[in-house]
Amino acid sequence: MFLSGCMTTTNFQLSGIQRKQFMLIPSSEYFTQANQNYQNLMNGYKSKGVLDRKPDMTKRVLTIAQRITAQVETIKPATKDWTWEMHVINTSTVNAFCTGQGKMAVFEGMITTLKLTDDELAAIIGHEIAHALLEHGRERASTDLVTNLALGQIGGDAQTITYYVSKLGLSLPFSRHQESEADLLGLQIAAKAGYNPNAAISLWAKMGELQKGSNNKLSGLLSTHPIPAERMKALALAAPKFMPFYLEHKYK
Repeated sequence: MFLSGCMTTTNFQLSGIQRKQFMLIPSSEYFTQANQNYQNLMNGYKSKGVLDRKPDMTKRVLTIAQRITAQVETIKPATKDWTWEMHVINTSTVNAFCTGQGKMAVFEGMITTLKLTDDELAAIIGHEIAHALLEHGRERASTDLVTNLALGQIGGDAQTITYYVSKLGLSLPFSRHQESEADLLGLQIAAKAGYNPNAAISLWAKMGELQKGSNNKLSGLLSTHPIPAERMKALALAAPKFMPFYLEHKYK
């Protein structure tokens, strides 16, 4: 009864995404912790002098993110109360994330190592925003919490929930299923913002080339993701579905 009472349905009826999600951790508690963790992390990068050090790069990323976030309220009305925030972390790490209520970051290494076009960068930002819209972080934190409670590895008090939100709220290793969902929804919102959905295919072609070089910075990012070749096939099938959104925006 306890477990079934924690089951809720997230149904966006978009991009073919429709399934039940296990959400044990309350959204208010998750968002509060995740937002705070984000601020602490950004403050840490700022103190090290690696936050938004290159104004032109930050402006470019912000412009793309703002165009995409303008598309999400019709998908998730609750986002009207979100305070969106984006930063560029000027390190060589190849990664990006969106946590809590629209708290985002892109590492400079993602942009420069892959030599991203605006459309490819939009594919990444759209993908990360989709994770937040679908609350994949809260879902994963909830399932991991219950798994460890069942194994008797941790206690069951409120501090435990706080620990899992804190541990899994940022740079979360999502499951392959969640990654595929974020690909589809991210493709849609980026296309609606006027970015070419085919860029997601070229993005993962670049990721595949980087993976061949056994880049240590990329190994953690790809460990729970579909392999680039599989991802490219799925994106190639999905891209034509979202092309009308891109063309409509382009020729307005």
